[in-house]
Amino acid sequence: MLSEGEEAEKMKGDTIEALGRLEEVFAATSRGLGFFGGERIGYLDMCLGCFVPWIEVTSRMGGVDLIDENRTPNLFRWSRRFNSDPAVEEFVPDAENLMAFAKRFAAKFKGVKL
Repeated sequence: MLSEGEEAEKMKGDTIEALGRLEEVFAATSRGLGFFGGERIGYLDMCLGCFVPWIEVTSRMGGVDLIDENRTPNLFRWSRRFNSDPAVEEFVPDAENLMAFAKRFAAKFKGVKL
């Protein structure tokens, strides 16, 4: 059985590995264009784009850049492009508000075993 710290490190490693695979998928499907399906936001961009603010909050709280400009440069640029696109920009939640919510949520369930 892993300790809490070992489990957290394993989860971080697994997440970074999964994002590396997603980086490869983006490179293969975008054909060098801005989004997964090409020049414009598509279905997959919308599905994955919903997670970008939470990935940023998780990165800040965990002290590790999950979508990193050096490790996942295509996803890094895609996430910035997605968040600033006029079609979704007004719907992207503020990272500071999400961070506050995550901290309140974590404090409420601290010590609860699932």
